[in-house]
Amino acid sequence: MVEMQVPRTGIVLDAPGDHDTHAAHEPPLITGGKTPADVTRDVCSPLEAGPTRLWWFAFGAALLALLVGAVCVTYQVAVGIGTWGLNRTVGWAFDITNFVFWVGIGHAGTLISAVLLLMRQRWRTSINRSAEAMTIFAVMCAGLFPLIHMGRPWLAHWVFPYPNMRGPLWVNFRSPLLWDVFAIGTYFTISAVFWYIGLLPDLATVRDRARGLRRRVFTFFSLGWNGSARTWARWEMACLLLAALATPLVVSVHSVVSMDFATAVIPGWHTTVFPPYFVIGAVFSGFAMVLTLMLIARRVMALQDYITPRHINAMCKVVVFTGSIVGTAYAMELFIAWYSGSPYEQFAFANRVFGPMGWAYGIMVGCNVLVPQLLWLKRVRASVAAIFTISLLVNVGMWFERFVIIVTSLQRDFLPSSWTGYAPTLIELGTLLGSFGLFFTCFLLFCRFLPMIAMAEVRAVVAEKPHAHHGEPDPEGTEPIRRDASADIGLMHYAAFDAADDLLAATRAARRQGLTVVDAHTPHPVHGLDKAMGLRRSRLPFVTLACGAAGAALALRFQYWTSSSDWPLDVGGKPFDSLPAFVPVAFEVMVLLAGLGTAGALLVRSRLRPGGSGIPAPEGCTDDRYVLIVRRHDASASDAAIDELWSRHAAADRWTEYRSC
Repeated sequence: MVEMQVPRTGIVLDAPGDHDTHAAHEPPLITGGKTPADVTRDVCSPLEAGPTRLWWFAFGAALLALLVGAVCVTYQVAVGIGTWGLNRTVGWAFDITNFVFWVGIGHAGTLISAVLLLMRQRWRTSINRSAEAMTIFAVMCAGLFPLIHMGRPWLAHWVFPYPNMRGPLWVNFRSPLLWDVFAIGTYFTISAVFWYIGLLPDLATVRDRARGLRRRVFTFFSLGWNGSARTWARWEMACLLLAALATPLVVSVHSVVSMDFATAVIPGWHTTVFPPYFVIGAVFSGFAMVLTLMLIARRVMALQDYITPRHINAMCKVVVFTGSIVGTAYAMELFIAWYSGSPYEQFAFANRVFGPMGWAYGIMVGCNVLVPQLLWLKRVRASVAAIFTISLLVNVGMWFERFVIIVTSLQRDFLPSSWTGYAPTLIELGTLLGSFGLFFTCFLLFCRFLPMIAMAEVRAVVAEKPHAHHGEPDPEGTEPIRRDASADIGLMHYAAFDAADDLLAATRAARRQGLTVVDAHTPHPVHGLDKAMGLRRSRLPFVTLACGAAGAALALRFQYWTSSSDWPLDVGGKPFDSLPAFVPVAFEVMVLLAGLGTAGALLVRSRLRPGGSGIPAPEGCTDDRYVLIVRRHDASASDAAIDELWSRHAAADRWTEYRSC
């Protein structure tokens, strides 16, 4: 199939005749014959209506679980981590198991929002918003456990490299545990920025439908978004750049987490397969959690037309694919233990399978390897109940995977005299319950007050036409439009259109007639509009490059100075200037500054700020109307000629205004 598309999230235009062939094999992404106005109404209705009894019941249960967890954590902090079932042999157990589990859950959100965006997978548009929110809440839960495990969480700031009163003593930049701090912190920050930037158009939609205090709140957080074509162009570029930054970040985060184990000499941990093994396992568990939440939301919030069998089928394929890779990793671990000839490695894995906790290994293999293979069957993928059950079992299996890796490798170490067992206490179980309470409390509040489906991106999907083919070329020989304050002063001619195709055609015709295209306002990014208007290509990539390079250089220089100059620290006889050990932190700082710089440049260049009150959005342009604004240079184009232009391109409404700024 020949497909014409640009690296943007806007409308994808198929060559004539291709759409029918494609549609014959796959069901539509959005069913029910939705229009952009329908998308706005359906997604905003649950936010504008009062909470249902089912929501209150779920929220009450989640809040109760959170309260139980808060009580357990408070007691543990007051008494000490002796309230846990840890001992001298098993020093990591429930705490690190839960930490790795929640970090893995968060990976699917970034994969859906970033990797699938770069791969042009349009089915992501109905689930990316919720998956991104899930990432933020899961990372919050993950960060809770190392904080508690410190025993003195009020001293958590000691892990950050800052000038202090303890002399020239700096953190150890060559420790994977410190790499975790930078990796998780960067991951949370970039995921939150990516989520908020993508949320801006939808916040403006809710703002324009709200009244009273609610309108003032959404006005503040929508930053004055008005659907301008210039802003859409920069927004799409910023989303692509953030996606490009987040993609390697997904790989780095769980790779760094795996190095907490892989850099140890304990049999069962000391292996090079852990980084890819942990990453693919994180994607596996994350997609299972997305399936669990989306199937519930689909039924409770009546979103069957937006989360369709095609979305569910695509997610099932990802689950069975990643589950097969996880099963291969399990087999590879057993083979390498046997092939290594090391009696310690062989014993470690024999103990996993046949030892006192072999039952946990059986649950892990059954839930993660055997159960997902049922998704090869089309009949199973067509059953929502079966998919929901499988997704729950995968989440259970992936929790036990982390438990098996950590506990079974520690309870039988090199010295039989130190062998011991492990059993979690009620405090540990309550803390785990509390983490789920925190996760679901945050997710339910998100579903209640924010649109859980990306309306702007879904509008771009439903606005596509089967044979959309704009044969009119863009005006040639015209210079890109440069932003000039004088261009926004004078009598403006407005025209509102019901379809993106009419807006594009009218924009090209207006430029051919010598009119100045001041701006266009649309409810979603429209493919080709920037070229039709003659806009210059965004220079955001240069900002991203400069900020990233500055971050990497700053981090490398700072690590070198602290570790080999200001306070030389001998770590296992390694060189003071061990550059490879400085790479993880340098990479995380590079991504962090590049992402923040990109988002900051977008906001500054587009004049977006909290409670922004710039040029207001024409009525309806954040819903389903496409508005074009032109201005005459001189008397060469009469009012009658402009009216004829609007009539020729099916303008639904037209008016004129005098703009003074």
